[in-house]
Amino acid sequence: HLCKTLLFIYFLIFPFFIEFQLGWWANVMELGCLSLALLGVDAIATELENPFGDDLNDLDIYEKISGIEHEIMFFLNFTSDHR
Repeated sequence: HLCKTLLFIYFLIFPFFIEFQLGWWANVMELGCLSLALLGVDAIATELENPFGDDLNDLDIYEKISGIEHEIMFFLNFTSDHR
């Protein structure tokens, strides 16, 4: 939450540091694009923070483990080193 708080403080302070000669529309569009980009990166970072979970967009760890087990068993059978 600290990152979002700092971003919102930055967005509140940002209009005081841009040149007013650029015009109102340029200043609003610049802040809008910047906020969209930075909040988008923050949303991506939040999703990547915990990739193994129960949500729909999370990685299925059990599928990965099963794949590794199948590969290990294949190589053990290939070398005839199984019991």
